[in-house]
Amino acid sequence: MSSHASASPTTSYGAVGGSPLSAEADSLISSYLADHRAHRTGSETSLVTESSHSDGRDDGSFFSYDASGPGSSGYYPEDDNDHKALLGNDGGTKPSASGEGGSPSDQLGGQSSSTEAPPKTGTDSRRFRLAMALVCMFGLAISWVAQGWLGQSLQDSGYENPYIMSYFGHSMFALGILIVLPFYKTFDINPRRYLMPTFVLACISFLMLYLWYLSLNHTMLSLNTAIYQCVCVVVYFLSMILLKERADWRKFLAVAVCITGVFLTAFAPTEDDSSTDGTALGYMLLIGSTILYGLYEVLFAWYRLVPPDAPALEGLLASIYTLGLTGVWTFLIFWIGMPILQATGFENIALPPTPELRMDLLILWFVVVIYHALLLICLFMAGSPLLVSVGTILAVPTAILVEFVAAQIGGGPAPSIHAMAWAGMCLIVLGSCC
Repeated sequence: MSSHASASPTTSYGAVGGSPLSAEADSLISSYLADHRAHRTGSETSLVTESSHSDGRDDGSFFSYDASGPGSSGYYPEDDNDHKALLGNDGGTKPSASGEGGSPSDQLGGQSSSTEAPPKTGTDSRRFRLAMALVCMFGLAISWVAQGWLGQSLQDSGYENPYIMSYFGHSMFALGILIVLPFYKTFDINPRRYLMPTFVLACISFLMLYLWYLSLNHTMLSLNTAIYQCVCVVVYFLSMILLKERADWRKFLAVAVCITGVFLTAFAPTEDDSSTDGTALGYMLLIGSTILYGLYEVLFAWYRLVPPDAPALEGLLASIYTLGLTGVWTFLIFWIGMPILQATGFENIALPPTPELRMDLLILWFVVVIYHALLLICLFMAGSPLLVSVGTILAVPTAILVEFVAAQIGGGPAPSIHAMAWAGMCLIVLGSCC
């Protein structure tokens, strides 16, 4: 009998050209597999332990913050309590840094699956999110001018009731809840996580909208829009305070240029000198609304209701859910203002007298809903309040174009804008783009 027949019955692990492997190679493979079987006993325990947390509900891994993730800017709170899951399943398990709990193929290769995450593609890629943010910014510019034009035309027609315009328009945000309801069980949304932040956001955004409607009847739409774009200045300062952004000399220069443009625009001579008091009041209300608007954007990022590293679909639903809860808070709380204003005689609480004006008011409410929905979605997609506030500068030329087109369609004279106001608007755009 040959030497091969008398050998140990150990399995031969391969052959080259029909011949057995060399004894040295056979020994190396046997040693490798023996070590792997010994290691596999411990790794199976790690896999079972980690899989029990794969639904993301216990460790809060679904919306955990990663400073290197797309859209993140590194300034969100790092307290673990702020990172609890807002929506349920993350569709996977985060492997530990030590490599335990990774796939057997990763352990065979001696590499941890957490060393380098694969680049995000499709709807979660950075390029896709920036493209969607640009689309939202363009929609913001159009809807902003549309609601300004509708609100101003309603007041010019004799219907001066900013509180009704604000209250019912803001309450219609609650329609967002209906959009999220079909996905409620799928993503396991936790309402308690949203209650207090959305209450604060509802108070700020309602007062912001009310002051803005009050200012419309005392300002020209194009000038109103130009000054409102200085919200990027407010966002910048509040971002340094709340979001811990670092100061930069170029940003300070941009702030100075924007403020100069505001003064030139606000104090430019007008055709009707008798409206000076009204114009001054309008700009005071407008500046107050602008500050609240900037605070609203920064607080939305600071509360981390929709983290920038969330998947696109979950982030979209969380944005709409946030908008819906602000509408619910408005409906439940701010109705108290109507009897107070009626009793004091400050406003006559009533709907428009004609069907045409009522239809205009209804359209205005829907435009307000669209604007705020686009705003929250844009904040999520862009990942930066400052980027969003700068991008909405498109509203400035859009507003001017709308005024000239409306004047031509109506057969009236085109609105006259003083050269000082033109210079101010140019400085606002220049400063915001720095």
